[in-house]
Amino acid sequence: MNQGPVHSHLQFGTVTADPPVFLAPMAGYTDPVFRAICREYGAGAVVSELASAEGFVRGSGGTARILETFGEVHPAAAQMFGAEAHSVARAAAEVERSGAFDWIDLNCGCPARKIAGQGAGAGLLRDVAGLRRYVETVRASVRGTLSVKTRIGYCEQDDPAAVACAAEEGGADLLIVHGRPATKRHAGPVHLDRIAKMKAAVRIPVVGNGGIAGREDAERMIRETGVDGVMIGQAAIGRPWIFRELLPNREPPVSTGERCAVIERHLRGLRDLYVRSGLDRDRAERKACSAGRAHLAGYLRGIRGRRELMRRIQGVRRVGEMLEEVRRTVD
Repeated sequence: MNQGPVHSHLQFGTVTADPPVFLAPMAGYTDPVFRAICREYGAGAVVSELASAEGFVRGSGGTARILETFGEVHPAAAQMFGAEAHSVARAAAEVERSGAFDWIDLNCGCPARKIAGQGAGAGLLRDVAGLRRYVETVRASVRGTLSVKTRIGYCEQDDPAAVACAAEEGGADLLIVHGRPATKRHAGPVHLDRIAKMKAAVRIPVVGNGGIAGREDAERMIRETGVDGVMIGQAAIGRPWIFRELLPNREPPVSTGERCAVIERHLRGLRDLYVRSGLDRDRAERKACSAGRAHLAGYLRGIRGRRELMRRIQGVRRVGEMLEEVRRTVD
């Protein structure tokens, strides 16, 4: 049997990820349709784009669309961020009561300036004791499963074990760790040794994230850190089939026909999602094309004529027209 790097399941709180391979939250990419596609290709669990707790409490339409779902996709987490713990707790409790998601994930690691700069995301790592209190506050309002997605520290000098312990002591059921400090964003090496220190410091399950572009990377992450699962982010953009590559008895490489079918499903699914959320047909078409362009560059990676196609579709505002341009390029 051709064993993949992960071939078991992971239980955390009331959630089971089978296999323990997660789709990472990525702003502008992990829309509900893409989450559904990744789940079908073998992701054991998926996480929404990061959603603003303040926006949710205010009734922001943009935040509501981020937390839309597409069919019955489980297990799935709603990822929340915010600088004010009580606002996050309130929003998380409301999302939990909706029943649309299986657990709440706290973003305590996003390095984007507009988020970390306001004291949310990675900004929480500047004060580890404060991080513990933050998690505790949300934990008090969330009855079900709660995870924390974070980093090995805010800067290179931070103690990764202290970050892990703060999340566990605050009441997290699962710790998801990106192996770079916040100051490095997504550049530089992934520090597997520091993820290993975090894994050794806590009793809750730990999932490793960062730099996983395929089977060998996942195997190395598990072997060198002892983590209970892995999370894949940027490598899944335009390549949802990466998840099945990590499973036992992996299937042959994706065909051109399969690739086109996934593109069509994604674009049409986005359009239908936007119509369901209240947009008129024309606006839904335009928005689906805008969101779809970000994914197409990935879906068509390695296809001759991709650059010219991306230039041609810049002004396209109808899903059918965009799909026709794709077919002309790949046929």
